[in-house]
Amino acid sequence: MVGLGKIGGAVAQHILAAGHPVTVWARRPSTMAELVERGAVAVQSLGEIGQADVVISVVFDDEATREVVLGSAGFINSMRPGAIHVAMETISPALSQELHDAHAERGQRYIAAPVFGRPQAAAAGQLSIICSGPKDTYDVAAPILSAAGSTRWVGSDVGQAMLVKLIGNHMILTMGELLGETFTFLRAGGIDGAETKAALLDTLMPGVLAGYAQRMVDQPDAPRPAASAIGRKDNGLVLAAAEQLDVPLPLAEFLRSH
Repeated sequence: MVGLGKIGGAVAQHILAAGHPVTVWARRPSTMAELVERGAVAVQSLGEIGQADVVISVVFDDEATREVVLGSAGFINSMRPGAIHVAMETISPALSQELHDAHAERGQRYIAAPVFGRPQAAAAGQLSIICSGPKDTYDVAAPILSAAGSTRWVGSDVGQAMLVKLIGNHMILTMGELLGETFTFLRAGGIDGAETKAALLDTLMPGVLAGYAQRMVDQPDAPRPAASAIGRKDNGLVLAAAEQLDVPLPLAEFLRSH
């Protein structure tokens, strides 16, 4: 394991608890102490990490990933032919492809496996792990990764898992903004948060979203709801009401202008 933050540390603990031998490396030695107490082996260099059959990296971004994998001291330099690198961090699809190609040149294997889940989900072993890359490599890594959550293979292209993760993050960010607008708008109209949640989120919206999602599966070229005449009309009405309540609705403004 390379990278023992809140996600990486939890993944390492679950893999260790499942009975797999685990070797760990982190920039801050203090993060390795608890895992060592539980039976992990701590090493001082990435070169030593590279001697494992499966190397799982969970670092922050493209720059950190490039450094620990491809840098002058990166673990790719000591991995054996046939060994597997599993990238669980969220990185660009382009870097994911670059990692695959670099490993392939050395006879090594690679899959992308970014995760959805907050630290609490990681601690509970309930991460959603989205994987892509060669299916035979996934089949080897999946039983190890499943100790930390549920795995799903989405395709053979190593960029595909990162695409799913990136657009999934975009959905989360957009929904967060939409929820903020929703609760602010209705509070301004005298409706408290608990009633808003019960009226819209607990009952109505799950079915509405599932219906639109299935429509987009069945009819990929179907018009989006906001483009319809009724969609434009309803968006105009909510903007007019928001103006009266003095509540900004940036997403509704965006839909009106696009």
